Amino acid sequence: QAGFRGTLKYRYSDFIVREVDLNKQVVRLTDTSADTAEAQLREAAPLVSSTAEEREAALKELVGQDNAERIMKLDKVASAGESTDDTVILEPESDKAKRTAIHQYIKTHFANLFTDTVKSSDSAISSIRVSIIPSAGGGGNRPAKRQRKGDAIDQGREIAN
Repeated sequence: QAGFRGTLKYRYSDFIVREVDLNKQVVRLTDTSADTAEAQLREAAPLVSSTAEEREAALKELVGQDNAERIMKLDKVASAGESTDDTVILEPESDKAKRTAIHQYIKTHFANLFTDTVKSSDSAISSIRVSIIPSAGGGGNRPAKRQRKGDAIDQGREIAN
């Protein structure tokens, strides 16, 4: 006879997996508290700011006063329709949740700017680069996030204070 023999599994109890530690003890969930770091970032910088002052204050909380001023300056250049290769590169940030919050905040509140993540040649920690969305070219309103070969933090111009 062709084919094979086996037992069909379909009950939930057929698929229960129990994790076992190195001492052959079944591991149990003991801490059900949520990660509060991401929640604290959301509270510190809400995604919806009604006034320009609130928007700037929330940005200052996320990236610091100097970087916020540089980003606001870059946004004014972009809003005026001027073309520039200037970028703002933030200090390296090891907390991925905070980097994500910064990316989301700028994407939500600054229609003319985009962010991407770059690594310095001398640091393993990622930094965020803020640039003006290029007006020329097709394919959507945000450029591709893939880094070009040789694209590093030390290349390009940065907005001065």
